[in-house]
Amino acid sequence: MTYERLCDGQVDLETENHGKIKVSYEADSLCMATICFGNSFTLRLNETNIDELRDILYDASRKLAEIRSNRLDDLVLEAQAHEFRRG
Repeated sequence: MTYERLCDGQVDLETENHGKIKVSYEADSLCMATICFGNSFTLRLNETNIDELRDILYDASRKLAEIRSNRLDDLVLEAQAHEFRRG
């Protein structure tokens, strides 16, 4: 089987320490995808490993949403307690 680029895509992400970074992928006829993080890091993965990467990224996203939600709940409770003390 010969190599052929089948599709690609990209997104620009804003990072905390490095500003914007382009994340791109290219899928090929060998059932592999190359994922590039700017010019500094590249992963070449099969479908199973991409799914595992997606799962861990989703877990991290869910955890951050939980942390944010808990902080908002704490702020609401603190504001309600403050109003209650003020009478």
